[in-house]
Amino acid sequence: MNEQNQRKTKLQNPQENQPLTQLENQDIIHQFSFGHQPKMDLYSDEAKEYLHKKIDEDPNDAESFEHLGIAYIADGKRTGDFKTGINYLFAALQKDPTNPIYIYNLGIGALVYKNFKTAEAMFQAALSLKPEYIKTLLGLCELYSETNQLDKLHSTIQMIKKQHPDNDSVLTYEINYLTDIRQFKQAEDLCLSLLRKYPYFINAHLTLASIYNKQGRIKEGTKSYIRALRVYPNNPYLETNLSLALLNQQKMRSGFHFYRSRRKVYGKSKISEQVKHIPHWTGQDLSNKKLFIYLEQGIGDMINFIPLLQTVLAKWNCTLHCFMYESLIPLFKQSITHPSLHWMTDLSETKNLSFDYQAPLLDLLPNLNFSFTTIAWPRAYLKPSTERISHWKEKLQAYKKPRIGINWQGNIMHKNDRNRSIPFETFMTIFNHNESLHLFNLHMPEPENRAALTDLLRGSPVIDMTPQLHNFNDSAAFIMNLDLVITVDTATAHLAGALGKRVIVLLALDNDWRWFESGDQTKWYPTMTLLRQEQYKDWASVLAEAKRESSRCL
Repeated sequence: MNEQNQRKTKLQNPQENQPLTQLENQDIIHQFSFGHQPKMDLYSDEAKEYLHKKIDEDPNDAESFEHLGIAYIADGKRTGDFKTGINYLFAALQKDPTNPIYIYNLGIGALVYKNFKTAEAMFQAALSLKPEYIKTLLGLCELYSETNQLDKLHSTIQMIKKQHPDNDSVLTYEINYLTDIRQFKQAEDLCLSLLRKYPYFINAHLTLASIYNKQGRIKEGTKSYIRALRVYPNNPYLETNLSLALLNQQKMRSGFHFYRSRRKVYGKSKISEQVKHIPHWTGQDLSNKKLFIYLEQGIGDMINFIPLLQTVLAKWNCTLHCFMYESLIPLFKQSITHPSLHWMTDLSETKNLSFDYQAPLLDLLPNLNFSFTTIAWPRAYLKPSTERISHWKEKLQAYKKPRIGINWQGNIMHKNDRNRSIPFETFMTIFNHNESLHLFNLHMPEPENRAALTDLLRGSPVIDMTPQLHNFNDSAAFIMNLDLVITVDTATAHLAGALGKRVIVLLALDNDWRWFESGDQTKWYPTMTLLRQEQYKDWASVLAEAKRESSRCL
């Protein structure tokens, strides 16, 4: 985008310092002024319609192609579609091939889409045309931070400090770098100095809490969020992070109080927009009412909290329609049967139905005042079809026991994936070339990453049958024929736990709230063992314990 159209981050004014992530603060603007047109929300269909009209009027209008690309990338958090935005940015670049800002924005698009190789190539190309362009250098910092390339991150930080000594934007990356190399005191001091200079800088407040959390100092992180909320009341980013910290400490009531703010953070979705005319359920009596429940967040979340549907149906004489990921429907239908429960995969069906209320699945937690004392959590509540279990039993007969399913990698689009996933070679040290074990891959990559997985497993002892697993009913039946599952925090962990299989979960220090801050057992899944990092980014002790624990299990 042209620099005159780029909204600059103003840290000192709380009204202008929007609560965005680091990258968004620098690169994704929410409003444009189009000529004499009033400002429009960049996420809105109105803005896209206006830009499409401008392109129709002038097909060579590179700037409108660029704006449209940014609009679709910004909206990708809601729709999951980043490719459309990248295509429009490519179109802009074709019309102005040497524009470094267009090239830079392509790098941002590739980075958001997790295409790291392309992102780095674009940033380097932009720098070759405009060597001291600060936004490109900061884009490289974001890339190297996310991909854990700490040496490159450090050298880029030093370059920025030399070329732009008065630019404080780089300090958040320097703080993250110091945290990654476990220089926590230096990171904390630098973050506090940044906050003294910019007391309304939301990212600095979030970063300070993160520094505490990554040392296992959860209570101090919680206090940091509370102090920040005094500076910036009702901020949804702060409230959401505070809720997760409170829930991590099993402070359910106060945690769920703030948990509803997550909807403002995650933004609108196609589903929420489709049903926004229906009153939101916040815990009202559902007797003789019809409730529409829809998916939210990831596959693991849906597996974890799907028993809440049974809780609602047991409490009220009501009708539930649940819109769910298509890959989960066969398993859920097989496992949770009730005459008043109806599964949906086509959102357009809602147009022909009337509902009294609607809510995303995770809102059932606060709406039901969830705690383990108020709601008895079921054991082994997912039941794959016996036919598929028999199918996989026959196919696996050639592999003698013990059979172990493994998953070292989460969804790369997850914001914490670089901390929760483990490099394959490192993960495999659990087994120490033990030829008596049969190891089966349970990592399901996106189609475009299938070839990379095949290359990774080539020459290893890991057997990959995942191309034959067509949905989660198949995956569940496959897991039922294993003796043990060892996995990082992914949907695999939830699936194995919900099936009642023995499963060892390897957790990063700054783990998801549902695993809480301590303990090697969880009430969600009684057959699960949790092995936790004792120090940030230190997997060695976790893997050593996993080796001992797997021997005990087998």
